[in-house]
Amino acid sequence: MPQNEEPLPTTDHQTHNDQIIIVTRVGSWLGAEIALNLIRSGATVIGIGQHSHRINDLRTAMDQGLPAAWRNRFIPIVGLPTDAALCESVLRCIGEQTTEHRKLAALVVNIGAEDHPPAESTTATDSPFERWTRLQRSLVQTLPLFHAIRHLLRRNRCRVVHVAALDDIHNNLPHSVSLAAIKTAVNVMTAEIAIIEPRITSLAVHPSLLALEKALDPSSARNTADGSKVTSAHPAPATTSSTSYSQSPNRLNPAAEMIADLATNADHSMSGQFFMYSESLFPSS
Repeated sequence: MPQNEEPLPTTDHQTHNDQIIIVTRVGSWLGAEIALNLIRSGATVIGIGQHSHRINDLRTAMDQGLPAAWRNRFIPIVGLPTDAALCESVLRCIGEQTTEHRKLAALVVNIGAEDHPPAESTTATDSPFERWTRLQRSLVQTLPLFHAIRHLLRRNRCRVVHVAALDDIHNNLPHSVSLAAIKTAVNVMTAEIAIIEPRITSLAVHPSLLALEKALDPSSARNTADGSKVTSAHPAPATTSSTSYSQSPNRLNPAAEMIADLATNADHSMSGQFFMYSESLFPSS
């Protein structure tokens, strides 16, 4: 443990102090909840977001809602993964955070989740073609970053978790078809990575319905025994043809928790698989 660093508070999560995890589109509410789950588990999160004000809002919320010992586990980097300068910043940050007992463990790629300001959001009004174009762009934007850190992902036997999800339910049939097509592309890319990079554990997760509470929104939060706040969410199983997940209550959004759990714990035997997550719109109390 570096000098003067406070120990992480004890929670009911497994401790992952030895893991550095990169989360893209961390300014989206799904990316933010994934990052928060990872931080609560003890991991160090390098969060990449396009807009500085979204990152600043997330940092402020974490400063206000998290114990002091957790806050230095979030390292934001503003920019697009397509920028060479951002890739260099990520590599430099990984080097600074790597120690004898801590190394890069996973890359979480958020596809479709928006990190622009709500005033700029067009998800409810854009055409199916515009939605399709944005989804395609979000799919390929992270590829330069992946290639920049590929040697580390391979050397450390890391996990790469692709998450295809939208931040809203303003979806008519054409929009749903666009998302379904992107999920298919994500599945193919996940399988390709598993084949061409056998040392990397490559996974895909497709939440089918996500709660609409914003990450770290105090209006949808309640206190836990350790004094931190978690949003109210009702768990449901996530399944593939060979694997099933069941989440325990008293958590943040359970889909985000499942994604964080896969990023920290997924076994290599799961590589090449995709996971579907389903949550009822009107869960029973």
